[in-house]
Amino acid sequence: MPERTIAPARWRGRPVDRAAGSWAEIEPKLPRFEFRPFAMGENFPANPHLNVVVRLPADDGEHPIPVGVVSPSYTLVQHAALGDAIVRSLRDLDLFYDRLRCELEITPLGEWMSLRFHLDDSFSLTPPDGYPLNLTIEATNTVEGSGRLVLLMSWYRLVCSNGLTIRDTITQLSDVHLGEMQMDRVQGVIEAGLQAAQADRRRLAAWAKASIDDARLIAWADGPVTKAW
Repeated sequence: MPERTIAPARWRGRPVDRAAGSWAEIEPKLPRFEFRPFAMGENFPANPHLNVVVRLPADDGEHPIPVGVVSPSYTLVQHAALGDAIVRSLRDLDLFYDRLRCELEITPLGEWMSLRFHLDDSFSLTPPDGYPLNLTIEATNTVEGSGRLVLLMSWYRLVCSNGLTIRDTITQLSDVHLGEMQMDRVQGVIEAGLQAAQADRRRLAAWAKASIDDARLIAWADGPVTKAW
């Protein structure tokens, strides 16, 4: 069953900022992070079992801000690196163009990010009900150990003006932030999603051409369906 979603206004009680544009416009908005010792200060001993994840200043007017505490085995995946891996895969598959639409949702300190790439109109479908299906790539990432890195390739469609969407996931990658993150797996997910999308296209085209006799539909609903319920 497709998953019905409304874009979250908050993440774990924290506000979420939104932006949209090309990847060249979105990428500079993504903060960078690094590990630092978990200690009371420079001259104090550090806890050998923990690291602090710190948001780095974006300009001279900012200061480093700690956003979480993780184990030394935790793998930090930069939000921008994840987006770059998607863009690199799309370039390799000859699917990327400079104005490809991107949508970003991110917490003010950047601990959590959701990034969505909408493929061009050649990957869209409009079923007989008139609601277009858009093929999208969605990546969700956290930098402070609160969740997995998730990459989805899905059909998205807007079904009402208040933001309600239906997402039907085609392929998915979910990985914990432990050990070596293999970003080259991103292209495999996208390639598998494209193959599944082509199958969906053929199936939906066949459904659109099929005709249903009203009398037979009523008999089926009043008979087998009623008995099953």
